[in-house]
Amino acid sequence: MQDQRDDGSYSLFETPPSPEGEAAAGSEFGQPGSEGDPDRHAASGADVDALAASVLITGASGLIGSHVAARFREMGWNVRALIRPSSDASFLEELGCEFVVGDLTDPDSMSGAAEGCEVVIHAAAQLGAPASMEQHVEVNVEGTRRILKEALRAGARRFVHVSSVAVYGAPTATDELPLGEDLPLDHPIPDSDHYSLTKRVAEEVVRKAERRIEWCILRPDMVMGERDRLFTPRVLRWASRPVLACLGSGGSDLPLVYAGNVAHAVWLAATREKARWRTYNVTDDGTLTQKTLLRMAAGRGPDAPVLPLPARLVGLAARISKAVHRILPRSQPLGLTPNRIRLFTEGDPYDGSLIVRELGWTAAVSTEEGWRRAIRWYESTRSADRGIQPMEET
Repeated sequence: MQDQRDDGSYSLFETPPSPEGEAAAGSEFGQPGSEGDPDRHAASGADVDALAASVLITGASGLIGSHVAARFREMGWNVRALIRPSSDASFLEELGCEFVVGDLTDPDSMSGAAEGCEVVIHAAAQLGAPASMEQHVEVNVEGTRRILKEALRAGARRFVHVSSVAVYGAPTATDELPLGEDLPLDHPIPDSDHYSLTKRVAEEVVRKAERRIEWCILRPDMVMGERDRLFTPRVLRWASRPVLACLGSGGSDLPLVYAGNVAHAVWLAATREKARWRTYNVTDDGTLTQKTLLRMAAGRGPDAPVLPLPARLVGLAARISKAVHRILPRSQPLGLTPNRIRLFTEGDPYDGSLIVRELGWTAAVSTEEGWRRAIRWYESTRSADRGIQPMEET
């Protein structure tokens, strides 16, 4: 992905060479001493929570963003939410949030959004099919670039970027498990996995702002909880069939993390001095197996039979459902990529111990309890009637 083409050009997913070194790589965000480049932040070295009262959150109406908004409001902060005109902001209204109506694809709509905010949390993202690669690039890559520039323009102290463990790609036979944050991001990602590819590039966009703002990157596992309109409805539909079936044996622990626990990680990333210019995996060390997940979703007992399905067979079905979805957009794809099937059948390969050691993060809500809350919320709001949204704010 970093090879130069014959014509000397580079694709979007390649890192261009910089003859002037690291400073040139970050030049698009301004030079030291310029507007939006308060070098005082780099030297301050203090926790932020006693210094700030306002935070801007993108994707605040989505799964992670809404939990982040609740966490910051709980801690007494003023929360400003950047939301699209079509977003359901009722939960945020109940929290007492301030609103800025804008879109990551429209730079003018974000102008002034971060004014007066000490911290900017970027939790919005384009998630998966049926969106094209171009749409993923526009939101996940260019959208990150735009909101980061707005944070710099406003003089924000810290920028927290919510990424994903998807940036690692699929582990290889030579990788030492569990995978830590120091693993190079050079593992192949299929061209069809637009989300993972663009989230990987978005991290590079954030890193190029080194010394111009205190940034922190978080890589959560698959996230679930209240206001989840992607993972939870898919599992509930799967579990509604007469026969419960799982991928593989169904006995390995799932790579899931509760959104409220992720929100606590965001809070620490935004307020702790140690988090400056650091990257952290956010994983629950809970023990929720695929069989337990499905039994809870179906409302069945702990001993209810679950039929194991060969992973290859499920992979074939996923590819067929994706092809059918292209022809019949109203159909629901399984939403299972090869990497996701591997995660469901082989367990969680990611190491979440660094954020525990450095920031003192703990998963206050167990994975099982988080899943119970996700089911309860989904069923109470009848989210299934609205279907899976093509564009989600994580």
